[in-house]
Amino acid sequence: LEFALFHSLEAYMVPTDVMLTRDGMTMDEIEYCDGFALKGMELVCRSLDRAVEDGADIESRLRMQIAALYGAKAFRKGDLGGVHASAHALGAVFHRHHGECIARMAVPVIEHSESRQDFEGEAKERAGVLAELIRNFAPSPSSSSYGASLSQNVDEYLKRFESSGIVVGCKDLVREGSESEDIQALAELAANDGCQTNPVPLNKTDYHQIFTRAASM
Repeated sequence: LEFALFHSLEAYMVPTDVMLTRDGMTMDEIEYCDGFALKGMELVCRSLDRAVEDGADIESRLRMQIAALYGAKAFRKGDLGGVHASAHALGAVFHRHHGECIARMAVPVIEHSESRQDFEGEAKERAGVLAELIRNFAPSPSSSSYGASLSQNVDEYLKRFESSGIVVGCKDLVREGSESEDIQALAELAANDGCQTNPVPLNKTDYHQIFTRAASM
């Protein structure tokens, strides 16, 4: 899930101007990475349910392997973003598996980014593309399950795998009575992480708000 879905998602959301100016990528190179990101996410949405339901379904498992490869090729663009930065912090503090931490932190980070006033232009447009991709290709128990926002659709999609142990948020990890101390440590680590090519800049205050939200979920 982490390699196949969130490498692609975060790579696609990296701001184009950052790649042009900071990394000196060409538009052709950026579009090449974006193509891998979109196809990788489509493969996940089409294949993961079946691969989880039936581990003997070699075709679905092969498509997931290809999606993971595409995710790796996609994040040649940028350094990933807040989902990975916060997941690295969560894993370091609570000694949890990286993929688990990605699933826990994806929704709080995307929600926070979407709530920012500077989440506009390219960021908003690209989030809409990914929200529509999930809505179009991921199986849904009802037509009303998916909405317009990327955070809502990621949340809804991850809920499909709750029976497989996927958890959103970190309410069960943050220590009762030590919430402030834990959140402060997590925010500090996330703000100093190397994955900071988020669609909107995130600082320690942002990460504090993100982890506060995650601790309520």
